[in-house]
Amino acid sequence: MDEPLDAFSIRLPVLIRPCVEADLPALDDFSRFVAHHVPVRELYEQHRSGRALILVAEVNGAPGGQLWIDLERRRGELAGEIWAVYVLPGLRGQGIGARMVRAAEQALEARGCRWALLGVEVDNPDARRLYERLGYTLAVTTPAPEAPEPSARGAVAQWVLRKALRAAGTQG
Repeated sequence: MDEPLDAFSIRLPVLIRPCVEADLPALDDFSRFVAHHVPVRELYEQHRSGRALILVAEVNGAPGGQLWIDLERRRGELAGEIWAVYVLPGLRGQGIGARMVRAAEQALEARGCRWALLGVEVDNPDARRLYERLGYTLAVTTPAPEAPEPSARGAVAQWVLRKALRAAGTQG
């Protein structure tokens, strides 16, 4: 039998919030689906110490998406680096990724950042189009390292996109 037995749509509550320790098993599962290994426990410790920020899209009480922000790597440039954006496949196309990016931008603005940077794997043009709709522009394309270390962040060719932010206390 190839015909569906039923088809319908449902609405689910979504809350974008900072990560808590109870989210780590789900985020560890998500890390299997991003282009580079994400050392979840290590990054969570950076999140707890204020060197990084992990946002979770909680969907009906469980993590349905994630977004990581490196607050240290580009501090001198007054920029935060957004990476490892992931939304569960069944939840894509509902605006969750866009809302997580907007929440990340607000968090960066509150910390005085003037720029948001975002790396997108070159084999993911759909994500690039989303970020361009959100106001990001191409800054540079970085090639993949010749012999990437499997756990190295950024071990694939990427487009690096950027967006100017209104830092806290500025008009615009």
